[in-house]
Amino acid sequence: MAQIRRNRCYICDKGVAFGNNVSHANNRTRRTWKPNLQVARIVIDGKITKVKVCTRCLHADGQDCGHVSRRIVSSVLRVRLLS
Repeated sequence: MAQIRRNRCYICDKGVAFGNNVSHANNRTRRTWKPNLQVARIVIDGKITKVKVCTRCLHADGQDCGHVSRRIVSSVLRVRLLS
């Protein structure tokens, strides 16, 4: 059973990005960019599992999109989002 991972997309593995806020005076402070994750129920091998999925992957569900297809393995090919 897949566990819900913190701040990580289940399909594309998108996670937190790091960088700097840069002010007009060129002062730099550290900041993070978090992905827009939503909890979705999916079917994997006939079992319903809750996973975190980014909104880009939610939108690409059912489409032939290169963003999603590179990470999907054979056991997850039958992923269907449930309402």
